[in-house]
Amino acid sequence: MRNRFYTLLTLLFFLSIEALLANTLVMGKVNNAKSASTIELQLNYLYLNNSVDIYTAQLNEDGTFGFNVETREPLLATLTYDHKKTLIYLQPQDTLIINCDGGAFPYDLSFSGSGGYNNSVLYDYFRENPPELDQFKMTRYRAGIYWYVNSPSMDELMLMLNPEQFSRNLLMRREKAIATVSFENEKGAERTMSTAFGQYLSTEALYNWAYHMLLYGDIYKNKYQLDDSFFTFLDEVPLDNIQISNYWYRQFLLAYVNHQYRRAGEDASPYASQFDLAGQLLSGAPEAFVKSSLIVKAFQAGKVEEIIDKYEQFSKSRDYVDYEERVVESYEKALRFAKGTQAPDFSLTDINGNAVALADFKGKTVYLNFWASWCHPCLNKLALIQNFQMDMEARGVVFLHVSLDTDKESWRHVIDKMALTGIHLRADRNLHTKFLNQYEVKVLPRYFIIDKEGSFIDKPNKFDAQAIRRILTDLSAGQTN
Repeated sequence: MRNRFYTLLTLLFFLSIEALLANTLVMGKVNNAKSASTIELQLNYLYLNNSVDIYTAQLNEDGTFGFNVETREPLLATLTYDHKKTLIYLQPQDTLIINCDGGAFPYDLSFSGSGGYNNSVLYDYFRENPPELDQFKMTRYRAGIYWYVNSPSMDELMLMLNPEQFSRNLLMRREKAIATVSFENEKGAERTMSTAFGQYLSTEALYNWAYHMLLYGDIYKNKYQLDDSFFTFLDEVPLDNIQISNYWYRQFLLAYVNHQYRRAGEDASPYASQFDLAGQLLSGAPEAFVKSSLIVKAFQAGKVEEIIDKYEQFSKSRDYVDYEERVVESYEKALRFAKGTQAPDFSLTDINGNAVALADFKGKTVYLNFWASWCHPCLNKLALIQNFQMDMEARGVVFLHVSLDTDKESWRHVIDKMALTGIHLRADRNLHTKFLNQYEVKVLPRYFIIDKEGSFIDKPNKFDAQAIRRILTDLSAGQTN
């Protein structure tokens, strides 16, 4: 206890005067830390204003660290050490103390401080319901304009269980998590979780359940001939919730509006129509979030003409001012990838160890593809492209395939096994973040078509190998229709 007291005094000494201005303090110690190690804390506000607040601390000689954090609302933050990640819960006015072993991170964590008990409960919850923190490993399913994301473990569960079994399994998970909140609060004031955290964990359990039930119903509807009775669970899911910072709540809202739109019958303007539907179904922050998300997704899909009136309507409303920055930035990004805009230059190392830059191919049409060996949709689309790649290369088209593999051997193995041609480069997600952000590589696969002047060209809204081939053929012949 005496050593721990002096450790805390040391930490408080090293934390700057800015701690007096921040509303949350996160500190702790990494035992057996690597020399010259750093630890990073990320607060994700992409849902609100398209920003991620990143705090980086150099570990002191004794492994201690500290962050002065400004939290705007209760949320889960990502703590990263030695490229490994874990989630922690933060709320305004918290003090959280974390103790861990560097070699075992992110396992065997212990927590203390005013936010310690909240995080101990969260840690136990995630041991039973482990989150997938690598977005590139998530499986994606398209339903209308919405892409469901699913962890490998949940994906496997869905494949194994029929609707009745799956519904029962998810309901048991939800009830167990919600019961945890009630049980923990019965332990007495000395060990009681905060009210805000109790609400957050209840929200996490409820909307994790609702989202995955909706995913299952929408994706497996035809396989099991599911009728509307399967979706009656939606009647018990409240749409209005104060926990807009909760990831599963936000995803459920987007999936729900998309589901209701498809159920009523799709039309030629899905983004604009769902924007209007969100106004009918939701209010307050949930409405603002869904509407801003639809604007962002429409711009990303190149549907500028369809959504521009809604964008202007949204921007003029004072009800959505907290989300205005997000939609404005998405509009600017849409212009960044618009036809005729110069593609950002970059330089990476190819499979033979040679430096390759995009600028090297000025005067040639370039098909720029982002993929990874563990991404099955990527491999399927690579195979389709390979069917005509050699013919296009003979016409002068350059195929740059940029992998996000961290394992070189896996990358090389797949290239050899599939006999993939073209120029193969590799971008480390930890080292080439600026480059990947420039191209908005947040999901895989992702591709661009770049003309002989180095400018972006319009591409099909959905991946269509034959449409891509026609565009490349026209460009290689000097046509820029």
